[in-house]
Amino acid sequence: MRDEPPRLGLIRELGARLGQTFIKLDRLILHIDVATRPLDEVKRSIRAYWSTFNDRPEQWSSGLLDWEARLLAAAVRPGDRLLLIGCGSGRELRAMLDRGCTIVGVEPSAPTIEIAQREWGQAGARVEFLHGFVEDLILVGQFDVCWFSYFSYSYVPDRRRRVALLRKLAGHLKPGGRIVVTAHCQPSPPRSRAVAFGRFAGRLWRTDWELADGDEIVRAQPAFRVFHYQHVFAPQELETESNAAGLAISGRYPPEAVVISHECGSQPDR
Repeated sequence: MRDEPPRLGLIRELGARLGQTFIKLDRLILHIDVATRPLDEVKRSIRAYWSTFNDRPEQWSSGLLDWEARLLAAAVRPGDRLLLIGCGSGRELRAMLDRGCTIVGVEPSAPTIEIAQREWGQAGARVEFLHGFVEDLILVGQFDVCWFSYFSYSYVPDRRRRVALLRKLAGHLKPGGRIVVTAHCQPSPPRSRAVAFGRFAGRLWRTDWELADGDEIVRAQPAFRVFHYQHVFAPQELETESNAAGLAISGRYPPEAVVISHECGSQPDR
């Protein structure tokens, strides 16, 4: 006979159930609150959230993770001109500079990009920084590679905006150019009633963006007073968005990276 844990007292049992109920209610209210905000407010919170990162030396000097180094070797050629989206304080820059790249780094967080400019200013003309969300900026020139840093594609709200961004980047690719997308991917992305209720509320409010299955919204640390948004992609979702932008996946680098280009087949699956 299997040992059973002792039951909680009646008051503690009721307290535990009430606690779970309040957690679910808070989650529902959070999703409705965020879904009914205009996109500018959502982006403001995203900017505030990421402004709390990359404020310690080890965060901008740690270099690439192993899977990022393999991806760089496969997708970036020596001497490429590279657009680094979500460059943060410059963690990836050393490896890319060592590969002979010239880099334009884009970062929406002002404190973070100030760190990058201070730490990497000695690179001179080989590194330029742009402050803002890449979808809002006017990009100049053509790039061999547009690289979404460390899952930053997942932090762009709304599928329609992500597809429009891919189209915009495609217009800045040199012949044979590539878009490297790193994103959170799972075989079964989260689906919740909170997202469904939030999406319904957003439609009633006629907001300029929309929650979708796979979206996750959580409260950040209380001191932040902001929320964190990310989208978790289903296995075929990146391909669907690429195709909607008139592009195709030309290389897969499991578990969470793909290379997108104008023509399929330029790189083998790995």
